[in-house]
Amino acid sequence: MAVAHNEVPIKASKVIVLPDDVLVTHIFARLTSGELLNVQQVCKQWQRCANHPRLWVFVNFGISAETRRLSISLFGLKALTHHHQSSIRQLDLEKCDGVSDELIATIVMNCHSIERLNLADCRSITNNSLHTISRRCQSLLVLALRGCRLIDDEGLGHIALGCSKLEYLDIGFLTQVNGESFSLLGKLCHLRHLYMRNTRVSTRALLNLLAFNPPLSYLNCRNCRGLGSASLAALLASKSLRSLQRLDLRAAHVTVGWCQQLIQRAPQLQRLDVDCFASLEGFALQGYDNGWSYVLQACLDGDRDGLETNTFLAGFARGPSIACWQWEQDYGHILGHS
Repeated sequence: MAVAHNEVPIKASKVIVLPDDVLVTHIFARLTSGELLNVQQVCKQWQRCANHPRLWVFVNFGISAETRRLSISLFGLKALTHHHQSSIRQLDLEKCDGVSDELIATIVMNCHSIERLNLADCRSITNNSLHTISRRCQSLLVLALRGCRLIDDEGLGHIALGCSKLEYLDIGFLTQVNGESFSLLGKLCHLRHLYMRNTRVSTRALLNLLAFNPPLSYLNCRNCRGLGSASLAALLASKSLRSLQRLDLRAAHVTVGWCQQLIQRAPQLQRLDVDCFASLEGFALQGYDNGWSYVLQACLDGDRDGLETNTFLAGFARGPSIACWQWEQDYGHILGHS
């Protein structure tokens, strides 16, 4: 093509080729798992660097990493997990479309050393997936099953028997769980975080769990309508209180006296969340002298909680007043790199 006399010819600039270690450490390490798959299409060097084992220890396709729901293909994830089977320690598939029992079987067949698995809101998986996980993932530390509504106590029983190292378990909003598996879950000697919000867990189930005194540091029983006064009495008598740091009992009928006993028997307790009613304000004034502060706040629940908005709650915490409502159950925090 001819160049006009008043134009200066533009010389083709050379592409700057960055060293592999710079690409991996300073650029690709900042990308999500989905973006890493995309950059592999650029050139052979980028494909090689994007497949570095260091980048595939924490694999996150969940809603917390991506701005939209992803559709995960069986073929693509099978190839990915096979190629990086010795590297992957964490896999986040929260709210991903296409997650099925077949896909879970493929993942755990390749990644049997996985330690953290987030399957929240993967609503197509059944007890068959948990049976497979229990047989293949004996190093599992974290398992999130929130909203997987086809799962019941049979599946949780498989997990309790096969994943003895489990420390974190989220079974919130599992409407078919009534607690028949809790006598098995109580035997998990490393279980320190149990989230069972909006389940049908009964008083007897909680008694069976606490009978084995698991070393719980966080227990969420919010909106578990089946828990009665006997559950609260059993909680006060449990040795698990020695390690408890946070307790959520919103929707439970607690009294001022019960709260005072709890604080006396739980030396490490940092946070207690209960429904707000006037009588607790007097307890707040009494407890403040002992290093506890009281916060009353109207909070707006998110859509994923499925509860009425503008719920009033009371929060008791050691030290100065803090914001009473935080998204502390976010999987980005629970399943982080730490």
